[in-house]
Amino acid sequence: MQVYQLGNRRFWVLFLLGLLHIGCPDNVVDDTYVEEVVEKNGYVKGEDLADVAKSGEFNTIKNIPAGLSDGDDDTLANISCTLGQVPKKTDQGWSCSSIGALGILALRLELDEQEGVQSVTDSSGRDNHGEPMGALGFGAPGHTGQGVDFSGGYIVIPEGNNIPDSDQVWVEAWIRPDTTQGIHPILTKTGAYSIAQQENRIVFTIFGQRNPEQACQASAELPNPYSGGWVHVAGWYNGLDIVASVNGRQITAPCSQGPIVASAGASLYLGTDEQTAEGGNLFDGTIDEVKIRLIAPVKPPSNRDFFAYAQVDNMNNGADAETLLPIKVDYIKKYSDSLLKLTFSSCLRTHDASAAGFCCRWEIRINGANCSPAVSGIVYINPAGDYHQHRTISGICAGIPAGPLSIQPAVALCPSGKPGDCYTGWQSLTSLQVEEIY
Repeated sequence: MQVYQLGNRRFWVLFLLGLLHIGCPDNVVDDTYVEEVVEKNGYVKGEDLADVAKSGEFNTIKNIPAGLSDGDDDTLANISCTLGQVPKKTDQGWSCSSIGALGILALRLELDEQEGVQSVTDSSGRDNHGEPMGALGFGAPGHTGQGVDFSGGYIVIPEGNNIPDSDQVWVEAWIRPDTTQGIHPILTKTGAYSIAQQENRIVFTIFGQRNPEQACQASAELPNPYSGGWVHVAGWYNGLDIVASVNGRQITAPCSQGPIVASAGASLYLGTDEQTAEGGNLFDGTIDEVKIRLIAPVKPPSNRDFFAYAQVDNMNNGADAETLLPIKVDYIKKYSDSLLKLTFSSCLRTHDASAAGFCCRWEIRINGANCSPAVSGIVYINPAGDYHQHRTISGICAGIPAGPLSIQPAVALCPSGKPGDCYTGWQSLTSLQVEEIY
């Protein structure tokens, strides 16, 4: 039993599923009818959620990311998209993007054909039918029905097809590899995106318009040890992150490369990459149920996704100038154009025992370097006991690219050049906080 994310448009949802419910025995909504009606209206099959649909209380269906809904009240970044639109992230923020009259499915290959076929049927409604090339075993046992045994051939959807460009993409398939050695492409859209088996990992790759020469990748491990069974593999890109998924286990990496490189009409390969004619790689095993969607399963980020911290009690550290302190936050910055708010709090002290003014300075550094201007504070003392104390240091850092960062405070020289006897975290809690602001 599959259930679906249907947003908060409950009147429409209840009416639609009510129609499906009529005539179904034992209050069970049949998968086939749900797929036919729900997916054609732009919604996407979600996770198995026990037997929610059997109860008939369809308004309780939930827990699928709101970005899969194309109805009103998408709740992503507090915008509301109309039917036929999905939330889209651009440099200017979130907006609504049309998915076109044919909906979000760009390709759907069930791969149930028998031996001797001359064409592989696309049931997405876009007529992106494939051409078998080389040695293929049609009619092999599939994950559902039949599949195709790739034993030296591949399937190509020729140039001039109807797979449109999209800012996001979501690719999925069922595979049963015959080996965990070597590189074995599963699906390749020339110049835009691909998903492949590399040794015992599934690697999803996209090329974005901001830097078409630099690929974004995420990879997830196959079941270990792999026993030869069916594996569900998927990859998606939503403009912020790239994700590889194996049997539902998702590995996410930051990727802010903008819209995917334009490749409308370019050839798409199943079971190989575009270099096959010159001796490229081939998939070794069986593939079934291939889909490409024009949106990714975007989930509204929570505040916790943009905040990280570390704490050390009783640090009692006497390090002086040009020393990194033993407290650090590792953070993956989500956006290239966002700001970072950095906050460091501790018991900060300098000691003057020589009847001259001395100074200690604390800085918050990113990957070992200061922001511009530096996020810093000082403690100064002179013989008259004229203390200058800055116990919490906080500031904004701009111009930091998206990606993994290491944030760490350091003891540094004051501009006056008079190093003091510095001390950090005496008998108290030291904290370091990082917040991404967009």
